[in-house]
Amino acid sequence: MNIEMLYLLQELEARETKIQKQIKRLPQLSQLRLIKEKYETGQKNLAEKNDCLKETARRLKKLKNQAVDLEAKEKELTGVLYDGSVQNPKELENLQQKLDDAKEQNDILSNEIITLMVEKDDLENEAKEISAALKVMYNEFNQLKGQYSRIKIELEQELTAVIEDKNKLITQIDQKWLSWFKEQREKYAGTPVGKITESHFCSGCRTVVPTAVVRQARFQNGDIFCEQCGRLLFAPKIS
Repeated sequence: MNIEMLYLLQELEARETKIQKQIKRLPQLSQLRLIKEKYETGQKNLAEKNDCLKETARRLKKLKNQAVDLEAKEKELTGVLYDGSVQNPKELENLQQKLDDAKEQNDILSNEIITLMVEKDDLENEAKEISAALKVMYNEFNQLKGQYSRIKIELEQELTAVIEDKNKLITQIDQKWLSWFKEQREKYAGTPVGKITESHFCSGCRTVVPTAVVRQARFQNGDIFCEQCGRLLFAPKIS
């Protein structure tokens, strides 16, 4: 009876370990981490785009102000040049040169403004694309998180039930056998008890157990060990 309970204890411990590993290795967890990394990278990119947008908007505003000043200067020079107040040819030539320079500067500014406006539009579109991608990732993350939480809760509930069954079983096993089990558990990687299969194999080392040993394990009281691996043999009763 103790041997059978030891085997059941071994099975429960194996199930406990398996569930614990399942909880730690749920595929949703690694996917959540990957989405989180991508989301954080996206947030960083979006912040960089927004910073670039602010800087571009600042430069654009500055250039437009300069363009307004140049237009005012051009208008003023044009007025002076053609209002008849200046008659001296040299002064007229200087005024014309200043007007030409102002127009040239204004043309340069106009091209720079157009370039910045295109750059600003591109940055805004890129920021919108990143924001849209972040929204998709956010929704995907929450959906996956809900799925992960449900599976994790189910596994934790199963784990709790297994631990309760294990603890209950431990109270029913003779202390001598329990001590032996704990001492041998590490040596046999958690499986110090070998179950004899229907084909007369030891479940621990997968070697054939002699028929005489099978008979002893099934019908005699006492300690029967596998001749190959040394595990304590458990033979289920034939129904």
